[in-house]
Amino acid sequence: MTPIRKPIPQTPTTSPRRGGVIVISMVCLMLASFLVVHLAKLTFANRAQQRKELQIEQAAWLAEAGVSRAAFQLRTDPNYTGETWTLDANELGGFDSGQVTITVSTEDRSQVTVTAMYPTGSATSVRRTKTITMTNADSPASAPAVAEKPNS
Repeated sequence: MTPIRKPIPQTPTTSPRRGGVIVISMVCLMLASFLVVHLAKLTFANRAQQRKELQIEQAAWLAEAGVSRAAFQLRTDPNYTGETWTLDANELGGFDSGQVTITVSTEDRSQVTVTAMYPTGSATSVRRTKTITMTNADSPASAPAVAEKPNS
């Protein structure tokens, strides 16, 4: 007669350590996602800063163009009193439009104020103003010399 064997108790196949791996992997995923979000914020901030620097540079160049335009107009037209010069986006490379306002002093006609705004109609527009004094403005044969005050 064969003896009846008792069944051997089975140990559970899952260990209590298995939950720890899931927790560690979730923490790693959270850290990775925080890192990605932080890098995205830095990228957007950097892009906004570069855009602002581009706008500042474009406004400065528009002010310079306004000075040249005023010098030419004063040399060729004795009745020139100034103008508002609007440039659309295509004329400026396709980004935004700009506006240059030229004002000639009515007292001595040698004082010229040029104000450039870029982009036009934006809440974040950059404005550059140059005040210049023209000399030899009465002589149409020679280009007037320009004495500039610092940008504001």
